Amino acid sequence: MEFLNNLEERIIAIFKKPEQKFQATLKELYRLQKNLQSAYNLEDSFTGIVYFFEAISSWSDLEKIEDLVCAFKKISYRKRHRECYDEILQKLRTLKEYFVSAKFDYKINVRVKRGEKVTDNNVYIDSSYYLIARSVWWWKEQNEQKRDYYDEVSNQVKYFMNSYAKQIIVLVDDFRQLLKSS
Repeated sequence: MEFLNNLEERIIAIFKKPEQKFQATLKELYRLQKNLQSAYNLEDSFTGIVYFFEAISSWSDLEKIEDLVCAFKKISYRKRHRECYDEILQKLRTLKEYFVSAKFDYKINVRVKRGEKVTDNNVYIDSSYYLIARSVWWWKEQNEQKRDYYDEVSNQVKYFMNSYAKQIIVLVDDFRQLLKSS
């Protein structure tokens, strides 16, 4: 039975080339890039981090990326295209690593169930001032009370955005360049 499943997967892969899957996914990646760019450019880093997690939450299950990786790996390609496909595979794996790392960052994380909307109340930021992580909503309240440590935590959030959002934005640009060159 397993042989038939593998055969069926190979037949489907032959007729639905990974390039077509990649093109469809690329449109979603461009949308993601636009949303991340908007979140990255916000002056309020706390609102930006909520928008960041909202943008990547649909990718948190990583099924789309895994499907693409499997599709590119299963089909053997002509030699002249192999370099391009290897580079696409490497960048897809890197993108997956960014999503996983961002979601499970030890300083900033989101606590939502699949399909749940990301809000100020379920994005948590850990700080050296407190033993427990506090929600973005709580940190915004501290800003209104003009706490001294607010700026330091805000810089921590900006660093997070620089580490993840900006890197994902650049990676999607790399995909765009790869497609132009192939």
